Amino acid sequence: MARSLIFVHIATVLLGFVGITVQSISADSFTIVAGRGLFEFLAIVAIFILQKKSIRLQNKQQYLQLGFLGLLQAFQWLTFFIAIKESTVAIALVSLFTFPFFTALLEPTIMKEKFRTASILLSFAIIPGVLLLVPNFSMQSPELIGIFWGVTSALLVALIFIFSRKWIIYSDALLISFYKSSISMILFLPVFFLTPSVLSLRDTGLLALLGILFTALPYLLVTIALREIKSAVVTRIISFEPVYGILLAVFFLSEIPDLQTLLGAAIILSVALYSSIRS
Repeated sequence: MARSLIFVHIATVLLGFVGITVQSISADSFTIVAGRGLFEFLAIVAIFILQKKSIRLQNKQQYLQLGFLGLLQAFQWLTFFIAIKESTVAIALVSLFTFPFFTALLEPTIMKEKFRTASILLSFAIIPGVLLLVPNFSMQSPELIGIFWGVTSALLVALIFIFSRKWIIYSDALLISFYKSSISMILFLPVFFLTPSVLSLRDTGLLALLGILFTALPYLLVTIALREIKSAVVTRIISFEPVYGILLAVFFLSEIPDLQTLLGAAIILSVALYSSIRS
């Protein structure tokens, strides 16, 4: 169990590197999503070959469900990367963790469950935190643009969680990642051929790190850890990803959030963490 907890903490730190890696790549967000999907796909295929695992699903419905989730995941990555590019790593990460708000509003409808008043009220507590992230509400404000795309990404995260729960598609998270990365790669790979600029060796290397070290490896570590510890424990630990991401952005990119941003982040992340513990 101790090994599994260490794996989850390592995975969380690795995920924290996503923001600064995306910010460091000179390519556009579409190209980054395509490259990330390609390298993640190749890494997962290599794992499947080494483990001699099958990629077959049980029926046609599962392929359709995973295809739909793959589309959601591809656009979730895209909107998240745009949020990073348009603003800062801190704004993008904190905006992303508003997903409990959308989960509380949408889950009862999609899952045909009763609305829980406590969850709704708790989710609305996120709003003051979001407002604190915006220094001014000009349409040209980078922070406002970043928050828009970050919150859009959060909405997609909520939908992914809800539909994953609704369908309970497959117990193997790595297999799910395989099909999700396949959809991302197929959907955005044409960007490589339509883009007039050629990726530099540095950007290609960063894309490889993003897809393999900061995406495929964390998912693999979490998959291994889930064999020994509960998903609720994993969720709580991964809730610290924005903290690692913001600290890494301060160290590597000198993106130092102001006091107002930190206060907004504290509110949002506290609500997100409490929501996961309460669940």
